Amino acid sequence: LALLTGLLSKSLSVELLGCDEVLGLGLNPSACPVGYAAVALVCSQMLLKSLDLPSSRSAAGAVARILPQIEKCLPHSFWPVTLEDLRSFVANTSESGEVEDFLWKAEHRLPVEVLKRFPREYRRCVPFKDPQCWQNTKAMAECQGLDWANYPHQVCLYCCDPNFRTTAWQTHCFDNVFTEQRCCNTLEQ
Repeated sequence: LALLTGLLSKSLSVELLGCDEVLGLGLNPSACPVGYAAVALVCSQMLLKSLDLPSSRSAAGAVARILPQIEKCLPHSFWPVTLEDLRSFVANTSESGEVEDFLWKAEHRLPVEVLKRFPREYRRCVPFKDPQCWQNTKAMAECQGLDWANYPHQVCLYCCDPNFRTTAWQTHCFDNVFTEQRCCNTLEQ
């Protein structure tokens, strides 16, 4: 969910994504090959932004390696990338060493008809209505030595789900600035 909402709202970090695992080639993409390709794609862009062209090239190579495995399933998935855009990206990055060829030029879109099939609690968070509401990430908590499991009030999926309204921590989800109306999608969206 974090990857999907991050793709759509353009608010991701290299630490959150685990780019080191993608680049290490030890990660097994078989559990979710399309998700793996999406992570590798976003890692390539994050690493390019930080001017690490060799690592960006390696992440783009991971997209190229997984592409044959996802050609049949990607068009039927909820991931906000198209097969044509991934093929174009892979072709551009394999043919050149120029930085501009490593830039993802397509948009990440989630069609409304696909979003309507998501469970209600996910539709309240995908895409993030306002990414600023959810800046505290698991990676940030771990950097501060905090146990992430104790902070459900910092996660859209928990805060925006009406099923959790009676929990003690739910009162910590919103304040006068970051309100439920600002931070959560309505089901009509």
